[in-house]
Amino acid sequence: MVGSRQRYGRSKLSRVCDGGVGDWSAPDFPGARHRSGLVNALGKQSGSLRPPDSHRPSRSDVDSSIYKLAFSQIVGLRNEARARNDCAADTGVLATATPEAKPSVRTVWIVRLAPTGFTFFVDAQSGKGLQLRANPWAAICFHWQTLRHQVNVEGATRLLEVGEADLLWSNVPRDYALAHWASEQNLETGHVAALDEGARAFRRRFGAQRVPRPPRWSAFELSPARIDIWHTGWERLRPHLHFENDAGNWKMSKRNP
Repeated sequence: MVGSRQRYGRSKLSRVCDGGVGDWSAPDFPGARHRSGLVNALGKQSGSLRPPDSHRPSRSDVDSSIYKLAFSQIVGLRNEARARNDCAADTGVLATATPEAKPSVRTVWIVRLAPTGFTFFVDAQSGKGLQLRANPWAAICFHWQTLRHQVNVEGATRLLEVGEADLLWSNVPRDYALAHWASEQNLETGHVAALDEGARAFRRRFGAQRVPRPPRWSAFELSPARIDIWHTGWERLRPHLHFENDAGNWKMSKRNP
């Protein structure tokens, strides 16, 4: 759906940008402004990454002052991108891989930023849905053109419970939700008119009631284990901030670009 032609009106939960919808409600995180992260490096480079034993971060992970600094910067950058009407403010490029390490990437809507992780919806039967179930390790790249900033996040994903997924789905704009019912992702299609008719049929079916989450669409949360934040432009000679969870201890350092 990202980048597809959007014919619907603007709502308080949506931003129209080049034909796409791109705004979602997401909780902010109290803490320092994102630019305050340009501080002296802490600690030394940690060891190699490995998936955590549990896909859900521990309380010590999210309570770490270093992790809070990284998270507050990401939320601050996202909010600034929204203020500048950046069409990619609430999207990220999701990278997944098969168990054989064959990668694939695509752009997804990030429906929630929370200290426990970053949440997005995928069709469980799509390529990314099948890959996440087989290999939960993934990465998200946020690229805010208006800010000339980039953030990379790596970590393990987990499938959210049905109730939590339904709650998040309630934030999806109505016409966008109807489109998900009308289109079975990745199947061959005969004509766009068939998709339009499908959307109209589901509009009649649901009437004025809230459009529920299609059963095949699932919510996944990526819990960060590694974060890289590039500030202030594309010039090569600018260090970036590196955050990494090393065996339960978050460390921060400045690294060469």
